[in-house]
Amino acid sequence: MSFVQSNYNPGLYQSLELQDSTVDADIVEETPFGCLLSTPSNVIWQMGNCFNVYTEFTVPTSCSIPNLEFIKYVENILHEPRFIIYDALEVSQKSQQVKGWKELLLSDGYKEEYDVSHCMGISPELLLSRPLQHKVTNISLDNLNECLSIDTEKGFANEEWRRIRVKKQIERNPSLIYLCWDRNGNPVARVSMFIDKDNIGFVTRLDTLPTERRKGYGRDVLQYALEDLFRTYSCKSCYLFQVDEGAQRFYENLGFEMIDSRAEHVFVKQAA
Repeated sequence: MSFVQSNYNPGLYQSLELQDSTVDADIVEETPFGCLLSTPSNVIWQMGNCFNVYTEFTVPTSCSIPNLEFIKYVENILHEPRFIIYDALEVSQKSQQVKGWKELLLSDGYKEEYDVSHCMGISPELLLSRPLQHKVTNISLDNLNECLSIDTEKGFANEEWRRIRVKKQIERNPSLIYLCWDRNGNPVARVSMFIDKDNIGFVTRLDTLPTERRKGYGRDVLQYALEDLFRTYSCKSCYLFQVDEGAQRFYENLGFEMIDSRAEHVFVKQAA
């Protein structure tokens, strides 16, 4: 078993995602049932306005189910109530706690959205580096507009909050956002990363302009970021979670190993 595999547990994604999101959320409230994130200044930001449920597989000391009174408490805080449960795929269908939460929320008018994503990990000795073919830089606030221009989710009602969030990410210490440039000096790819309290790296976002894919830009920017993560910040491992199984070969060509699959249950209140 490799280091990245032995360092993984079913609660890793939730831990990394929460640590990344709590940096920018307006309100962070720990409860016996999970962590409530609320960001009134950015109500469209889903991960900053949700309740992350703790289960026996992600936080072993938490294994209780709340009552409807607690659900109403969360609803009074969140603009659009959203409950998220992450679990290891092979155990999610057997978890009595997940079953209990599901029954509770469905009975109160919530709709379940279910998805599966896959964890991949890498360590310094696994990284398959090659000479970079393109220029890659760590960005500053001077590059904010260039960074936003590579946002593949443009066009949704999220332009202002994304600008605010990316600006905050750039202002972090350390700032782990990198840009890849074409030969004409245009930004064509970017990667955003995060280092948790245990010095574990987390790839939060990788974007390449649709017209510039399969040209090596994505590989170069991610390789550069990983080398910086391992060399400058002495991280021993780095993880990412991807939904598209077709991307697996891309990451494997850099040295990432497939580790696990996780179930994601998102419960959203249906309109009356």
